Parts: sequence; C-alpha cells; structure tokens
Amino acid sequence: MLEISVDAGPYQDILAAGGFFARGGYNGTISTCCGNPLAGRQAWTGNSGGFIDTDVAFTMKRAT
Repeated sequence: MLEISVDAGPYQDILAAGGFFARGGYNGTISTCCGNPLAGRQAWTGNSGGFIDTDVAFTMKRAT
C-alpha cells in the first residue's frame, strides 16, 4: 500500500488522501486472517513476477 503525509499530518492511504492510480493500482485486499493489523486494506498482493510500473496523481486543496 502507498501512504502519504501532507503538511506533516498523519500518514494515510493515497486513495483516502484524494489520490488515484492512473496505472498499476492496487490489485487486491490484505487478508483478514492471522491478526494482521493491515487486514482489509487495499494493497498490491501476490507475486508480480517483477516490478510493476505505477503512476499516481492527486489534487491537493490547501487552506488559504
């Protein structure tokens, strides 16, 4: 998963922060078994067999 911090704020998932994947986005959800603290979150999962090109974009609205 990809998390960002905006203006020294808390880290949050790129999608929750208003971003989107133009290419190579998440391909699954982390399993809810085994007490994983990240369970249920979207992420890149499985074996890609190599590197995956990913493009991310987001719009920042700043307070003025």
